[in-house]
Amino acid sequence: MDMDFEDEQKRAPALSSGDPVPPSDWTGFGSTASMEAIYTAHQPALARFLRRRAPKQDLGDLVQECFRRLAMAKGGKLALIEKPGAYLVSTARNLLTDRARADTARLTSQHHSFEDEDIAGPDPHAALEARDTMRRVGEAIEKLKPQTGSISTEKAIS
Repeated sequence: MDMDFEDEQKRAPALSSGDPVPPSDWTGFGSTASMEAIYTAHQPALARFLRRRAPKQDLGDLVQECFRRLAMAKGGKLALIEKPGAYLVSTARNLLTDRARADTARLTSQHHSFEDEDIAGPDPHAALEARDTMRRVGEAIEKLKPQTGSISTEKAIS
């Protein structure tokens, strides 16, 4: 016979200082579970989980987002979530996956493919080599007999 937490509160007498209390890692929450109780019970484990997988500066934001999603889940009815700890870890994994995808997309969109000529202009070595080749060809034509030189230049023009 299952009783929810609210019924237990109504029937149970107040605790005295010698009465046993549930352990600090107790995960039983009734239909009136409060976000504070869930936060107190699961925040340290969630933070440890995220600390190993996310940058330190993002830790607080990720924990807060996990609990925000928990509060909004199932229409805000926390009692419908059977295992809030598992839900929080699953949410954290999804957040980390979403962030990784966004980071990849951001890096891809910032990547600019380029050709050397677009950035540096024409290759100066190739330009010097072409100029040197033209100079040597011109010198070779000048050394030819005048009639042969004029024939060479006419063929080069046409």
